Amino acid sequence: MPHVPGLGALARIGNVVFAADRHDAASVGFDDAVFYDYFENEDRDTLMPVTKLELGDPQAPAILEPFNTWNTLDSRIDY
Repeated sequence: MPHVPGLGALARIGNVVFAADRHDAASVGFDDAVFYDYFENEDRDTLMPVTKLELGDPQAPAILEPFNTWNTLDSRIDY
């Protein structure tokens, strides 16, 4: 599953061990082929467009605002 390494890295997990591959998982209803299609497809915008909100856009927050907000939260947990 392509999202597992990314999530593992974000959670700072040292390693991931698995027994079933994507084809095994799909055979029992856990089909995540859309993720593989997305990452393997050079024309991935047809599957799911991803667009960066430019900073000049009136809807864009200050570039570091979300990070600064997170860093000042009393309820924040350092991992």
